Amino acid sequence: MINKLPVEFKGKFDFLKNGYNLDFNVKSKNSQLNDFFTALPPQFITWLTKTTIKGKTDLLFSLKGKYIAQENIKPDVHFNMKIRDGFISYNKAPLPATNIFLNFDTKLPSLDTEKLVLKIDSIYFDVGKDFFNGNIKVNGLSKPQIDARVRSKLDLAKLDQALGIENMDLKGSFSADIVSKGNYNKQQKQFPITKGNLELKNGFVQSVYYPNAIKNINFKAVVSNSNGELNDLSLLISPAKLEFEGKPFDLYASLKNFEDITYDIKAKGELNIERIYNVFSQRGTDVTGFAKMDLAFQGRQSDATSGKYANLNNKGNLELKEIKIYSEFLTKPFVIKEGLFCSIKIK
Repeated sequence: MINKLPVEFKGKFDFLKNGYNLDFNVKSKNSQLNDFFTALPPQFITWLTKTTIKGKTDLLFSLKGKYIAQENIKPDVHFNMKIRDGFISYNKAPLPATNIFLNFDTKLPSLDTEKLVLKIDSIYFDVGKDFFNGNIKVNGLSKPQIDARVRSKLDLAKLDQALGIENMDLKGSFSADIVSKGNYNKQQKQFPITKGNLELKNGFVQSVYYPNAIKNINFKAVVSNSNGELNDLSLLISPAKLEFEGKPFDLYASLKNFEDITYDIKAKGELNIERIYNVFSQRGTDVTGFAKMDLAFQGRQSDATSGKYANLNNKGNLELKEIKIYSEFLTKPFVIKEGLFCSIKIK
């Protein structure tokens, strides 16, 4: 037992003259979904005491094969999880997450990410009349083969209430309809055939790390690729808006032909980067600074990189102050003390 989760474990570990031979299998069959959550790290315990969880789950983890570093031989990893008839209600939420269904399977032969096989051949849940439905298959990592379909219509406030998302208060109406199938290979200029729409209306994000919320978040994004090549990929954001501490920010972006991007971008507003970052605070990283902009960029990537600046229509101002990025991965902070960047049309 791992807390309340019943687990069957079988394993073998052999020492070789130049490495190891491993064969481990861990599984839990037809277990209670609530018992699975009891086996998670301690930070989930407080959440779990306030949450009603129902449903069944199957789990499988295996690590099998030889590990010989000198010959670059590594074992295979396999993880599988199924959930049936899942139900989650945090703090007696008026609308729980119901009909939770998951088929998740991933394999990593020889611990080689280029051989990654990831399958979520179904994930589904309801929150009242809202829903999320997805199917995702990925083979490989740097040049993946992708077959994905995601559809959702969610009231984020109801979802937040149902799941009890820790340290965060969410609101807004989110919808998605994305279909993507094919290969992504930058060197061969390939991109999956894709048609996708994302929309967020009246979004609101507030965390326990900062007293003020990011509110009035509205964006609509459309991504399209009809022939599986980078030159047909387009992304339209029209527009993205938000308000933070009484300061509005607007963004419009149109990007076409990702072999030689034709761009039309407009951005206007003020961003207190430090305070926005505090809303999404992450351990080990810190960002401070201020940015004010009123920019418009139009042109083509090849003109910009080849010095044909007369073909570009870039104008506006960007003001940066005290930009600092602290990270546990950097020995010293990255700093922009102050900068005023002006762009005008070159005749």
